[in-house]
Amino acid sequence: MSEKIVSQRGRILALLRERGTAGVTNIELNAIAFRYGGRLFELRKLGFRIRTIRTSDSVFRFVLEGEPVLPPVSATSASPHCALPLFDSAVTP
Repeated sequence: MSEKIVSQRGRILALLRERGTAGVTNIELNAIAFRYGGRLFELRKLGFRIRTIRTSDSVFRFVLEGEPVLPPVSATSASPHCALPLFDSAVTP
């Protein structure tokens, strides 16, 4: 994924967090990314709950209603998200 896409997604998320229940309109998001819908889709896939409210025929408001809850990670337990070995076995003699 390109840095530009990640940056756009981060800026959109920051704006959604900043605005809270007031939300952000599609007009405002269009100033960040012409494909703001794709960035919202990615955020939703990552577990963010974003509500869409139609305010007029062509204006929508997006409100961040929840963020993904990540399980706590301890240094002593292996995380199911980190199933990769620390070192490549092909490198060891």
